Amino acid sequence: MKHRILLKVSCILICIVLLLSGASAFAAETETLLPAYTGLFPPSSSGRVSLMSISDKEDIKADIKAALEARSPEVDLREYSIPVDDVLELYALFYDVLYENPGLFYVKTQVEGMGNGTSVVSLVFSGSYAYTDAATISRKREQIDAEVDAILATIDPAMSDAEKALAVHDWFVLRYAYNVPASQTNELSAAHRIDGLFIDKTAVCQGYALGYTYVLQKLGIDAIFVPGNANHHAWNMVRIGGAWYHVDVTHDDPLIGGEDRFGYVSHKNFLRGDAGITETGHYLWESPYTASTDFTNMFWEDITSGLFYLDGKWYYKDVTNTVSRIVSRGFMDTAAETLLTVDDRWFVSGGSYYAGLFGIGIYEGRLYYNAPRTIRSIDPSTGETSVHAPSGLGDASVCDMLIFGDTLYMSVAGDGEEEREIRTEALPFDLSLLRTDSGFTVHFPLDVTQAGICFVAWYEGEEMVGMRAVDFAAGTAFVTVEADAADCTDARAYVWSAGVAPLCKSAVLHK
Repeated sequence: MKHRILLKVSCILICIVLLLSGASAFAAETETLLPAYTGLFPPSSSGRVSLMSISDKEDIKADIKAALEARSPEVDLREYSIPVDDVLELYALFYDVLYENPGLFYVKTQVEGMGNGTSVVSLVFSGSYAYTDAATISRKREQIDAEVDAILATIDPAMSDAEKALAVHDWFVLRYAYNVPASQTNELSAAHRIDGLFIDKTAVCQGYALGYTYVLQKLGIDAIFVPGNANHHAWNMVRIGGAWYHVDVTHDDPLIGGEDRFGYVSHKNFLRGDAGITETGHYLWESPYTASTDFTNMFWEDITSGLFYLDGKWYYKDVTNTVSRIVSRGFMDTAAETLLTVDDRWFVSGGSYYAGLFGIGIYEGRLYYNAPRTIRSIDPSTGETSVHAPSGLGDASVCDMLIFGDTLYMSVAGDGEEEREIRTEALPFDLSLLRTDSGFTVHFPLDVTQAGICFVAWYEGEEMVGMRAVDFAAGTAFVTVEADAADCTDARAYVWSAGVAPLCKSAVLHK
């Protein structure tokens, strides 16, 4: 009897185990993929009422971020018991993670869920990764960091947060170009992330906004990504002095004739309030913040050149029908001061000419700007000037310029030509040789400060037809060399110390 009872108990226990294991197997078998979500913007929150607590949302975002950083194929969310009807809310949290962490550049805005019929079991990232190879991700991260470090190097610690935001805004507009082909397709490419912006130097609005967030985060300034689902556009809001403002770098980098315009910067969408940003074509955005109007009607709103910071002042072009100037002002000053007037004319065929075709840039504490045939610099604190002649110009003119890092970028056009090409030259400049009506002018590099001798030789073809030597004193910026050299095809200048040692590289001039 005892054995029969034990046998019955054993059979019952075995049945229970089988039932439980069968239930688990059945539950596992009924886990199915939920409809995936792919798009440039998150699911709209309109019409949805989330049952998730704030703490659960933050915990879920932390879990998603950790999984994406580890490039995991999925993130387990069973513990949160999220109903399958709320899967769009989870997808929106996935997007929030990407917007708040632009450094996840290897993740595309593509995600799907796994459910068991009642609740969401996990988010699946099988199609979410743009890159999975660790070496590729590491290489791209190094390239991104190099570009961002160059931006951060332009930031003066004395700047206010608003000034830092302006400096980054203008770098973005001047350095990067809007990616038209990427804007005409729904394909999720690098142009929608920071790797396209910082490495390829071209992006669409998502790339601009994520990149702006990324750099401001590095500067300790709060910035958020603002999706405008209604008009399929994205921009930023930034917090300055406790208040929030709109910044749309993309709209401030407009296309002219369908192409990026070298040197052109709009400031119409910088530090705007809600009404102000609406005036420039923004509407129905999703943001938890109301924007302040404290920076309304500021001096930068009508400036269409870059603004460049040096020793507490902002320098920019001021061009009217009658005068072209480089001016400066403090960030909150009510009036500008003239640094210098640019009287040069850019002649075209037929004797007509343009004025004001110059750009400016800052390098090593000096302000640089272009004339038609030269690059000039000035120390604003002392008024000391220098001149450099770019090599290989021929009959072309420099019509604009910018400086990024140690490189000068020149927009160059031939006589009477509309088409321009971008040429580069390394900074600091070497020796510069210019032809004049009476001979030549030789401009020294800024690091040539001692006395010496300047030699200029000129040629007709391969034959040297003349040479002159001119002594110069310590601190000399340039020397003039008289020569009957109107017909020469080439010339070369050398600068030597009194002890007969070269002070810098030689300069060559071709007719």
